[in-house]
Amino acid sequence: TATLNATATTSGSDTSISQQPTQPAHFYTETYGVGTKDFALIGATIDSIPSIDELVAAAKGSNARLKEYLNKVSGPLAYPLLQWVISSNHAHVEPVPPQHKIPFLGTDHQFYLVSDNPEKERQFR
Repeated sequence: TATLNATATTSGSDTSISQQPTQPAHFYTETYGVGTKDFALIGATIDSIPSIDELVAAAKGSNARLKEYLNKVSGPLAYPLLQWVISSNHAHVEPVPPQHKIPFLGTDHQFYLVSDNPEKERQFR
């Protein structure tokens, strides 16, 4: 749910108030940790995140630039959401070893999804 941020500016005898919509700094319907998660807001935030190519070009190797860019184009929730997705998801795709390929698939391009980080996977094997 968006709120309004009001700023009063006084210049001589004139006072002007500008109202700018702001987003909450979390995905809950009420205050942080209270209420249910606003899944519509989560979806809208995900939809607003630009392509990887655009993110790489905007960041130019700097997390600070990336955060500033995302705040401008997607709002204040996009950068922390992207950080969480990247840091919490250790899944990756690896090629199927030749001895485990399935011949009837008719292709040598076979892959499997590994849901642990590479170090844990090596320890498991």
